[in-house]
Amino acid sequence: MAAAMGEPARAAMLAALMDGRAMTATELARVAGIAPPTASGHLARLVAARLVAAERHGRHRYHRLAGPEAARLIESMMQMAGAAPVPHAVPRFGPRDAALRRRAPATTIWPAGSASALRMRWWRAAGWRWKARLPG
Repeated sequence: MAAAMGEPARAAMLAALMDGRAMTATELARVAGIAPPTASGHLARLVAARLVAAERHGRHRYHRLAGPEAARLIESMMQMAGAAPVPHAVPRFGPRDAALRRRAPATTIWPAGSASALRMRWWRAAGWRWKARLPG
């Protein structure tokens, strides 16, 4: 069991499951910072070690800690190692690619778009300022 917990990606996934929620392999992959196929292999090893249980709900398969005994074992191993629980990232939803995030809709004033944003940055860098004109 210690060998199953020794991999940093698996430790991050186990730490993410310590709050009692069930998560999909994709969510756990994001938490661990690995690809989803790699996460599936890691999760298979954790299931074989009886640390994680998997449940199928429709198209999705959710993973959770196998029980309170698994949680106590993980917590005691962390304490024996002298380490604080591995901080886990909150899974993000939405565009994963940086280019998609830059092009994602945002609250802007007209004219919107990446060309307008570049133009506005250039004007600000050149010291140009403007006053908003309100109708009426």
